Amino acid sequence: MEEKLVKVESAEWITVAQLPVIEDKLAELHAQLQDQLAVVKSLAPTDENYKEMKKIRADWNKRIDMLEALRKRVKAQIEAPYKSFESGPYKSLVSEMKDAVGQLDGGIKEVEGNLKVSRQKELLAYYEEYRQSLGLDKALADPRRSGISVGLSGSMKGLKEQAKAFLDRIDGDLKMIDTLDNADEVLAEYRILLSVTDAVRVVADRHKRIEEERKRREAEEEVRKEREAREAAVAAAIVEDEKENALVVESVSAPLAAPVAEPVQEDEQEKYSTVFRVYGTLDMLRALKAFLVDGGYEFENVKGE
Repeated sequence: MEEKLVKVESAEWITVAQLPVIEDKLAELHAQLQDQLAVVKSLAPTDENYKEMKKIRADWNKRIDMLEALRKRVKAQIEAPYKSFESGPYKSLVSEMKDAVGQLDGGIKEVEGNLKVSRQKELLAYYEEYRQSLGLDKALADPRRSGISVGLSGSMKGLKEQAKAFLDRIDGDLKMIDTLDNADEVLAEYRILLSVTDAVRVVADRHKRIEEERKRREAEEEVRKEREAREAAVAAAIVEDEKENALVVESVSAPLAAPVAEPVQEDEQEKYSTVFRVYGTLDMLRALKAFLVDGGYEFENVKGE
């Protein structure tokens, strides 16, 4: 719809018929106050001048207030015709014009919204058709993951090229992933990240952590086995020493013949001694000590324990 708009640029629609004329005698007042101002400025801030200074200050504040009242009265007189003009026909006319523009704005937004929906549908139809032709998974190649923004400024050809490039990239990524040794793991991460580089990095980091954990557990197991082997060796050595000592005591104390003699009292029997070093845990050594005490053995702790 073509319509010849009325031009409002011309200054003839709003003019100032007469500029306000403000008459004042401030220059004369200024000249008359010069001497008094000089006196005020010359007052020294001393204890003797304190009361006089306060009195003069109050007087000059009153003078300033009177001048301010005159200025405000002049301002109100000048603003009165402007306020009358602004709140009159001008306000009514501009308000009606803004209402008309608002109505146009609503219609434009409605049309643009419909155009945007139409473009989105056309792009989505193309996107789905091309996705299916590549055989890509619908969830993996969800159009919302493409980052394509459908507006009114770009061309439909450009939007379709963006969609094609996005789908082609996914297709290429999947073909490359198929060539990897750990393709299943990378693909699982790719579905989340949609980036081959990031997916490969995540899988590699996971494998590295798993390998480090395996080595750590193997090292701990090796340490455990070595500790148990040492403890078993010490225990075996203690048992062997006990056997040897028992044989020595038996051979030394056993008589070569069995002559008839009076029985010997237990406390009169000859005693023997032997020395051996025992290795074991603190609990094992305590148990050995308790065994010697309970068995009535006399022993000496060479370490003073």
